Amino acid sequence: MTDTVYITIDVDGFDPSVIPATGTPQPGGFMWYEALDLFREVIKHKKIVAVDVVEACQRKADTITEFNVSKLIYRLMGYLALKKK
Repeated sequence: MTDTVYITIDVDGFDPSVIPATGTPQPGGFMWYEALDLFREVIKHKKIVAVDVVEACQRKADTITEFNVSKLIYRLMGYLALKKK
């Protein structure tokens, strides 16, 4: 990995119990805290130039995916803000 990183998160990589509404759900994918630990470490040690999150789908039955993707983005913003201090 280079010193400068663009983080793009495809939520397909999360386990469906975390992000259920996505294009290609991956059983055995990242769990919530496992992914946050990884992103926190990357942000801590690299210069982040941008972040994006893709592949979330809408499901009329519930809003779990939208809620968890929003929480993920909020956490990433927090990690980035802490690094600037």
